Amino acid sequence: MLKNLKIGSRLLWSFSFVLLFLIAIMLYGIYNLQVVNDNVQLLVNDRLVKSEWAHRLVDEVGKISTSYRDMFIEELANNDSSSNKKFFEEKIKIIEESRKNIDLYSDSIDIKIFKPKARELFNESLIIRKKFR
Repeated sequence: MLKNLKIGSRLLWSFSFVLLFLIAIMLYGIYNLQVVNDNVQLLVNDRLVKSEWAHRLVDEVGKISTSYRDMFIEELANNDSSSNKKFFEEKIKIIEESRKNIDLYSDSIDIKIFKPKARELFNESLIIRKKFR
């Protein structure tokens, strides 16, 4: 078939084929760039934000647990609770502030895993707070 064509026609068909092939590769590359861009936007706008909030929740839970630990150690070390009243009030204030932050963080984004844990932690803090007051 190609033997019957003149050299100019052969060159035209060859360059046309190469040009179409390059256009197809270019379109495929543009499509894949759009997919990558969509995935990057998902990571930056959704998953990174949730990850940051989750780390903040973990930090707040750490503050609460550290405050509880300090309160328990202080109670075991000194049985005179009147002298430590300021210390305990300060720790309870930290716990309440962290609890409010946990509620704020868990309401700000849809983290269904942390909400029950935060509620459970809040209930435990109420029990312990009654013990120290």
